[in-house]
Amino acid sequence: RDPISLTDLAKKREFHVVSPSISIYELCVILSEGSHIVGISGGPEETAGISRIITQGMLFKYIARPLLLLDIPVSNVMTPKVISVKYNSNALKSFEIMIKKGISGLAVVDEDGILIHNTSTSDTKMLITAKEYENLSLGQTIEDFLVELRSLQVQCQQSHKTRVAVSCVGEEDQLKQAIAKLLKTGYHRVFVVNKVKEPVGVLSLSDIFRAVTSENPGLKRQLSLAAKQKGGSCHSGCSVQ
Repeated sequence: RDPISLTDLAKKREFHVVSPSISIYELCVILSEGSHIVGISGGPEETAGISRIITQGMLFKYIARPLLLLDIPVSNVMTPKVISVKYNSNALKSFEIMIKKGISGLAVVDEDGILIHNTSTSDTKMLITAKEYENLSLGQTIEDFLVELRSLQVQCQQSHKTRVAVSCVGEEDQLKQAIAKLLKTGYHRVFVVNKVKEPVGVLSLSDIFRAVTSENPGLKRQLSLAAKQKGGSCHSGCSVQ
């Protein structure tokens, strides 16, 4: 097996354990800073005092309804710098780039720079932990690795029926369109592409949580109006209890 360890992957994201009285807003702040999962205290000793966990995906679904009303260009919220690799790059070296850059996803482009695949640390976790994938080799090109992996996922019925191979939105699209796509696919990021499908940005759940907790007056006003229309608040002080 190629030498990517769970220790390497674990170093990427700090694990926070917080009180059950933490507010939704405070959770958004923590999950906007790199962590993808938060532990809630108050559990028994055999679970290291953790009563339950909250993931980025869980929190995103909880706050998403008001966000579907926002008329904000996705380009105002996305991270404009995209780290990508060519389709014929070595798979191991591609994943090493993620570790070195401290990111959890990569765009894979063709010889013309057009987005054709995406990959994430979830792919390496499956390679390490799932017996079905033990014959996959990181010595392949990243494209061959991903094509074989996705094929195995379908055979093992581990791909959700609404997931797509690569998810993207246009740079002129609205944030609400990206939100809807993230809800449909269950992905943690969507790439933003220009008219010829070159990746020009990426919108992750972390970016969305940063927007929700932003002090930008215009954005706060839009969030407040959207939340009122949906009968909630993106800046809610409600606890997770």
